[in-house]
Amino acid sequence: MSGRYRLIEPIGEGGMSVVWRAYDEVLRRRVAVKLLTTRLPDAGRLRAEAQAAALLSHPNVSAVYDYGVTDDEPFVVMELLDGETLSARLTRGPLPWRAAVEVCAHIAAALSAAHARGLVHRDIKPGNIMLTDTGVKVVDFGIAALAGRPVDGPVVGTPGYLAPERLAGEVGGPAVDVYAVGVVLFESLTGRRPAGIDGLVRDDAELTVPLVPGMPPEVAVLYQECLAVDPGMRPSSTTLASRLAALAGMRAGALDGGPLPSSAEPLSMTGTEDPRTAPPRRGLRAPHAALRTALAGTAVAAAVLAGVALVFGVLKIPGTAMQATPACTVGYRVTQTWHDGATVSLSITNTGRTDITRWALTFDLPNGLRARSGWNGDWRQQGTHVSVAATPDNAYLAAGASVSDVGTNVDGKDAGSVPGHFTLNGERCRSDSPLS
Repeated sequence: MSGRYRLIEPIGEGGMSVVWRAYDEVLRRRVAVKLLTTRLPDAGRLRAEAQAAALLSHPNVSAVYDYGVTDDEPFVVMELLDGETLSARLTRGPLPWRAAVEVCAHIAAALSAAHARGLVHRDIKPGNIMLTDTGVKVVDFGIAALAGRPVDGPVVGTPGYLAPERLAGEVGGPAVDVYAVGVVLFESLTGRRPAGIDGLVRDDAELTVPLVPGMPPEVAVLYQECLAVDPGMRPSSTTLASRLAALAGMRAGALDGGPLPSSAEPLSMTGTEDPRTAPPRRGLRAPHAALRTALAGTAVAAAVLAGVALVFGVLKIPGTAMQATPACTVGYRVTQTWHDGATVSLSITNTGRTDITRWALTFDLPNGLRARSGWNGDWRQQGTHVSVAATPDNAYLAAGASVSDVGTNVDGKDAGSVPGHFTLNGERCRSDSPLS
């Protein structure tokens, strides 16, 4: 291959290409060479996509080194990754919820950097996610982006991960990648894809994540937002990355590509843990592939993002400020008491600047208290941790608006006590909760 790359053995094959383990005779390093197996009407477009991907310098994106043509067939030279694909890992069962959320946070971080450059992947799936010793890596940016452009015939992509607009024949923008991340999140949590999305037409997609012990309800809310039929209702990849990071308990800066502190411990990808007692941790470990949180970043070189920087929880663009999660105020009022219980009513006010499409509130009740017979919300309790998620008729909470008469009965001694902290969609709320 141009006298420079020596092919050693095939290591992967897809619908459009075959990947070879190879050796760069000039720079004397191992590389991966992708040869197209499908003749394209315009190979020059592949070159343009490879150039765009090569400029995308990001810890969560496999590097593109070179592009060339041999025997009239184009090829792309890429970083050779050691590890396993997420699809291979999922054959052994779903990930613990925290590991699944953290992996998807890094996928979204890679997409955030790509979208800032106008590059859309359009084939996000577990087979294109690598779990490596150096982190989570999204592969196939150049070729996947090209595959998303219909030339003659239907849109190319992987069934089950295509957004509704793609199924309708549209190329789609960054929102198609966000939709696919939602599917990957569901699959990572459950070991299967959501029902209702594998056909030629998205029909009655499964929009509820099965209950996973310890998982915050906000994870399920965010999944639903990713699968919104209207692309404009899905979160941006930048917002998705920061919200997933917050839900996983990742420390500030965990998405900036910085190294792990020496005291950090790996996060198991095979067990479970209580999210309320476990300290926030940034690492991940996969069997046969240590997955550490030097893994990722949403911050890339200033030349790449042209002044756009992602800071934990907040996207900062020169001259603007966008809040990733809204500010909020919660009123918790005791409306009736008896010797071993009480009735409480909640009011939730969105005091931020951003509308909320689906809200989820969490708080803790003292030991021994149990919430039961709740109304105007999906009430759940595990241990002392209580969550209440919106119902379809009160899910939308515009900026400045409130939802009230969300309530429950509480059983136990001192049921009239007021929780000290409330969290709405991952954001700590101000409490306005006098007894009444």
